[in-house]
Amino acid sequence: MNKINIKKYKCFDSLKVESLKRVNLIGGKNNVGKTAFMEACYIATSQNTQQLYMRILEVEVHRDFINHLRSFSSKRETIEKLIKENVDIAISTDLQKILIKQNQNRFEVLPSQGSPMPDGFMYENLVSLLDLSFQDVKFPFSPNFITAISDDNKLYNTIISQLKFHYKYDTFNTYIKQMYGIDKIDTISDQPHFSSNNKWSKLSHYGQGIKTFVNVLGSILCLKDEAVFIDEIENGIHYSLLDQFWEMILRVSKEQNVQLFATTHSKECIESYARVSEKSEEKEISFINLSQNKKKSIVAIILDSEMFQSEIEQNHEVRAW
Repeated sequence: MNKINIKKYKCFDSLKVESLKRVNLIGGKNNVGKTAFMEACYIATSQNTQQLYMRILEVEVHRDFINHLRSFSSKRETIEKLIKENVDIAISTDLQKILIKQNQNRFEVLPSQGSPMPDGFMYENLVSLLDLSFQDVKFPFSPNFITAISDDNKLYNTIISQLKFHYKYDTFNTYIKQMYGIDKIDTISDQPHFSSNNKWSKLSHYGQGIKTFVNVLGSILCLKDEAVFIDEIENGIHYSLLDQFWEMILRVSKEQNVQLFATTHSKECIESYARVSEKSEEKEISFINLSQNKKKSIVAIILDSEMFQSEIEQNHEVRAW
């Protein structure tokens, strides 16, 4: 995807961003819409109606959990309400305008009405779920969409399995050895484990940084020619490891032809991104700075590699909060 035109999605009334690159880091002050922008990009890259529907559900569940609703059973009504109200999404992409309705747990694509937008088509009144029972919905945690709650044994086991399937298992273990001194990762009795010094330990016993590493590097290695979306990419990564982390991300995403969108709240993460991309002479990167104008509308300034380096060198206001 090299551009997106977002209309009436969450905090965005209308926002058009062009010249997207292979690796796109999204910054801006708190509550300006960094995560919502990434979500819109994730939804817009859906390949069919089933994937589109599941991605909307996935986005809402991640968002709800991040807002401290950690239990499906105790917060069922809240999550149902979130999904049911999500009926006003309009995103311009290269996909055909579709209208989906729920009918006895089956989804139908209705004939498109009206003319397409000049630069694409629009999703309008995307999902109507007023009669959908909560227990019929399966909430996916996919390796394409990574947030602070992407901490699920089933997801880790999926990544391990896919690394083996795509013959990237040894490559991943080489990277995790370089970063953390871990010999290898594997699934034992349905639980993800690390091996170090001839001893197995459950992944759950480790900190958030190494879990972020597994999610990010593992997903990029598995998802050749696809896209990966990461909220707060620096989550748990110690500042001293950020340069090494970005070196691996830039190298592996290029080798796998994976487009990456990531948000950050960290000044250190932005500066590391700038250092590593300059050192590696990587041109297929951008920094997207979101902010509000005087009319309270959200605008995006997209900096390519040359502009980004110039802003960093001049110590201009390139911030993530």
